[in-house]
Amino acid sequence: MSNFASFVGVTGRDVAGLSRSPGWQACVARSASRVAVQPVQVATPRALAAYRGPGPGIHHDDSWMVLLDGTVENLRELAASPAADTHGTGADGAAGIARLFAQHGDALFARLTGSFSLAIARLDSGEVTLVRDRFGSRPLFFGRCPAGIAWGSEIKNLVPLVGRLEIDREGLRQAIHYRFVIGETLLRDVSQVLPASYVRFAPGNDPVELRYWRLEFEPGNAGDGLDAWTDRADAGLDAYMSRLKESHSSVGILLSGGVDSSLLALKAKQAGIRDCVALTARWPGENPELDLAIAIAKHVGIKHQIVDVDEARFEALLPWIVWRLEELPRHFNSLVLAGLFEHAGTRFETILHGHSADVMFGPPDAVAIATFNRRRRILGIIPRPLRRLLAARLPYNDNERIRRLRQYLELDEHGYLKSQYAIGYGRARAPVKDLHFRPRGQSPRVLDQFYDPRDPAVERMQRLDIYSFNQSHFAVLDRLSAPFGIPVSTPFLSPEMLAVARVLPSQLKVTGTLAKPVLKRLMARSFPHEWVYRSKQGFPTHTTRWLNEPLSRWRQMLAEDRTRSRGLLSLRRKRRSDVGPHYEAVWSSICLEIFCRQFLDGDGGPDSPVA
Repeated sequence: MSNFASFVGVTGRDVAGLSRSPGWQACVARSASRVAVQPVQVATPRALAAYRGPGPGIHHDDSWMVLLDGTVENLRELAASPAADTHGTGADGAAGIARLFAQHGDALFARLTGSFSLAIARLDSGEVTLVRDRFGSRPLFFGRCPAGIAWGSEIKNLVPLVGRLEIDREGLRQAIHYRFVIGETLLRDVSQVLPASYVRFAPGNDPVELRYWRLEFEPGNAGDGLDAWTDRADAGLDAYMSRLKESHSSVGILLSGGVDSSLLALKAKQAGIRDCVALTARWPGENPELDLAIAIAKHVGIKHQIVDVDEARFEALLPWIVWRLEELPRHFNSLVLAGLFEHAGTRFETILHGHSADVMFGPPDAVAIATFNRRRRILGIIPRPLRRLLAARLPYNDNERIRRLRQYLELDEHGYLKSQYAIGYGRARAPVKDLHFRPRGQSPRVLDQFYDPRDPAVERMQRLDIYSFNQSHFAVLDRLSAPFGIPVSTPFLSPEMLAVARVLPSQLKVTGTLAKPVLKRLMARSFPHEWVYRSKQGFPTHTTRWLNEPLSRWRQMLAEDRTRSRGLLSLRRKRRSDVGPHYEAVWSSICLEIFCRQFLDGDGGPDSPVA
């Protein structure tokens, strides 16, 4: 059974009459975009809510209303009741949370593990607490509206209540420079609940946000050696797969042929999961990793399905993806992932993805940090004002060496880390008018909550990565899989693997230019050496061809009067026939205009990826 749910609610002085309004009915109707089952509505004088999803995900009595999207994995353990079935889709999920919250209050949140978003309403006062899991794998939003505070699983659910809709400039800055928006959103007056955090609001009061858990890295002693730490990672994966086998009988694995997905395929097969299938995408043109993915599946002895991507469907898929993500898709391969999830349908109980293995066990950017610091020391003899002057005179173009030189001249280590993951537009510059070209770092809310300058550089970057760039991956995995009812599991963020990663010695995260040495050593125990330590090729997307061919309809949209009259985009370069040098700017432009039409103009979006 799927553990996806969708909920929307309003808290205010007197919202009982709101349930009959067209705005509220539109909110409830839009909640079907995520989960298309009949809604259950709860109306009290100070809180109004609608819930779609499995029955155990909603609980209400005379005192409490609890709405759950996802799985709290350790709820049975916390309840200390052998008879309680508190798996995310089992009976007593939301009811168990209500009982525990009544006993422990806010202290409960730091003890919860899993993939979830949660709303807890105290019905006598209308006070609502919104909670997201430790890594922010499920969506949760809130915003001001005339009736009070609206809250829900998706932005589109809240829009009918918010009133006048405008682009939020901070959200727009993040969207353009990073193509992910954390904390804020692209709409004024609508915010995200941050990962590992909860927001509480009562009628008539401002929301209060607190972080309930911190991802701590406490690197241990490397004296045990690489093999000893590899054994610990091996045991962690085995323990996770053993737990997975108890709750799931059919599992799909997104297999790219890289270290992370290959280990997941191997361990799932060794665990004896009854129905275990590897999935790999294939599209016209170059697929440099495909042969290795085929070889990996054969070597492991796992069933393997190659899913052919139909590029002709991309024109219809793109607006569906923007409508699902509610922001600009950072990754061009979102088009491919959408096809993979659709192909899987309801075939599997979960999909395994190697998400965050890099950041937890050896971020490749740690090598770049070391290089940056070496170059900065060399250039440190130049006075700072002169360095800034030299940086300002460097041209903005597509030359990677010039871009790096500018960073060495302009930034210290903290500035360098905060500028990571920025989109490089080169000569095209940022595609939005009157928006300063240079990124100023990720969301101020994220930096304030998760960035600690006192941490060692590698661990500082790991935490920033998981709560900024990796949030864009979570958004794609959750929002694109939800309509097909296939939750995505990320074993490298499981409690079993987190117990290893958080104490992994810094010197065993990167050795020289080799990232993830522990996971690579683990893979080398079962696979040929040349498969493990080869240069990664990736699955390169054919973005320029896609923009020129199946997505050309959306490029033409940039020349329409409707787009020009909005006055938001700088379009001169984007209309040229040669999209190659400007593909990043073109992609951002067309996705932003699609978003504006769907959310600001009221066009809405397709609830199905089918053309």
